[in-house]
Amino acid sequence: MEPSSSRTPTPARDYLHIINVQFYMDDAVALMARLRPKSPDAFLHAYFQSVLALEHTIGRDFEFVNASARNRGAFLRSCHAAFGHIADSTEVVIDDLHQLILLICPSFPEGRVLEIPRLMRESASSHILFGELSTAFYVHFSFYEYLLELKKVFVQPGQGDTPPEWRSVTLAEALEHVSTGTSSISRSRAASTGPKPNDRSGCLPATAVSRAFRANDTLTFDEFVYRLLGDKELASALVRNAESSSAEWLPRRSASSNAYSGGQDKVARLFLPRNSRGEAGADENVSSTKMPKSKPKDKAKAPTKKK
Repeated sequence: MEPSSSRTPTPARDYLHIINVQFYMDDAVALMARLRPKSPDAFLHAYFQSVLALEHTIGRDFEFVNASARNRGAFLRSCHAAFGHIADSTEVVIDDLHQLILLICPSFPEGRVLEIPRLMRESASSHILFGELSTAFYVHFSFYEYLLELKKVFVQPGQGDTPPEWRSVTLAEALEHVSTGTSSISRSRAASTGPKPNDRSGCLPATAVSRAFRANDTLTFDEFVYRLLGDKELASALVRNAESSSAEWLPRRSASSNAYSGGQDKVARLFLPRNSRGEAGADENVSSTKMPKSKPKDKAKAPTKKK
């Protein structure tokens, strides 16, 4: 192994891109310009403390929550902290879960939540064990864009006058998409919602794909998603990885430092969530039976309001 001193250092610009610091600086400055805090330096300190503590997505709009891997991990951590104490054996309906989610993200798209029972082969009014429903939500939220991309693998292109049709795929085909899917997701996000921070996640772990296939030679898309949403090991790993990411690019605050005690809560209270519901179109849902297009459909910049 080469000594660390002989390694080529990462260029400064690449390093700053990897850790997404510009994204958070821009967000902090925008918030400061809108809120006009009396102590800007204390505000910036509290803001980055909240990012470090993974509490910076509380009360924020959905576009911000879904903007990066760190934000999605922070959101899952907040969800787990807020309603992780609910017993897995408690029976709830999907609207109960949506109301809990809205406490953390007031503009979380209702369509994304309501399609989860369909993917679990349940109805919207079904009483579902909370442990199963929360597992499905964590997985569905984390890999939503990836599943939309993966959906294309399950389509047999039409020839001539023959329309395309759904098909089953093998484990090898699914794993091949795992190795190439991340770049497609990044391009899709950039095309639909504008520039995003560097995003190093979004693609399913190969181990999770293999667990979904089990001993089956092939799976349909519905069968694959149904099994994936029931993967408790994957859901637990998502929360666990979020917990361990707080030391990824910022130093931990000294235990003796309490100059800005409660700063994260102050910042969270200052965030003013947008009123938009951020509804997703039917053709954007994972559960939609419409054939996915070869190129991701552009999402409207301004989400529609629920009537």
